[in-house]
Amino acid sequence: MEQTDNTQEKDKEMKDERPAFMFLLLELLLHVIFYTTKSLSRVLSPRALDLMFDTIGSLFFYARPGMRRRLEAKISDALPEITDKTEVARIGRSACSALFRPMLDGFLFLRYADRIMNNLQVEGMENLDKADAAGKGVILVGCHHGPYPIRLPILVRLGKLYTPIAYHPNTSNVPRYMITLFSWGQTLGCDPDAPVFWTGMDTVRRVREHLAQGKRTYIAIDVPGGRVVDFFGRPAALADGTARFALSTGAAIVPSIITRTGDALEHKLTFHEPIDYEPSGDKEKDLENISQQVARAGERIIKEAPEQWMSWFGLWRLWDKAEELTGESG
Repeated sequence: MEQTDNTQEKDKEMKDERPAFMFLLLELLLHVIFYTTKSLSRVLSPRALDLMFDTIGSLFFYARPGMRRRLEAKISDALPEITDKTEVARIGRSACSALFRPMLDGFLFLRYADRIMNNLQVEGMENLDKADAAGKGVILVGCHHGPYPIRLPILVRLGKLYTPIAYHPNTSNVPRYMITLFSWGQTLGCDPDAPVFWTGMDTVRRVREHLAQGKRTYIAIDVPGGRVVDFFGRPAALADGTARFALSTGAAIVPSIITRTGDALEHKLTFHEPIDYEPSGDKEKDLENISQQVARAGERIIKEAPEQWMSWFGLWRLWDKAEELTGESG
């Protein structure tokens, strides 16, 4: 009996160690890709790098048939208006490339910032200016979409810097890689006085004070949380921090998106109209209303270029989490 118990305990220890070992391998692989991309960006043309990363995405897409079928199913579930299977496959193939492309976007910006800024199309800047003019701070909201790592350095150069809210690297399964990524990202451009607000580190007080000074912060829409809203036609569990900060500060909420428009050095930055909300006095009702509007905004901006959204792989997790919270099956 004692030998059996010892064997079971050893099996459990091996199972516990296996995920940790896999994450160590993943972290090593990510660092290899990071530094390889850094080196190649110095010797290859943007066009060659663009083609290389599209090829990597295609290989990833076709090398795993099971993953490919699941990804296409997610896209079809979320975008039922797209009935052409070829178009669904194109979105899925590009979404696989989108997993790796943000790293490349950062290195291209580091090398070709002036050309990228000269080629940049900006639409809706008046929407951001209108939100700024209210003087209660601005919450920019967007998704893990397109060349999102260079959104902040671009806005720094446009004189519209902001401070993002982000999960601390220590909460990740690959903390050393995330530290490398954030440190590198800050070299591209950030607010030197407030480069980032880490969640769980007096975040609420610091963000409220930041907004009270009429400054800007940024919150990603497509992250899991405890607020159930409609997202791509089904209940999804999303974070409701945007709604909570807006209600407590009166800050404007401005959806924004940056997309690649063809050439590796050509991008379009769009600011949509601020989300219209008026507190009713019923906090729970207001949180639900604002959160739903934010989710709809996220859905709209993703649909502008669905092939550039890297979080297709996490969409079902958002849907499944909503089922857990509500006890309802979709």
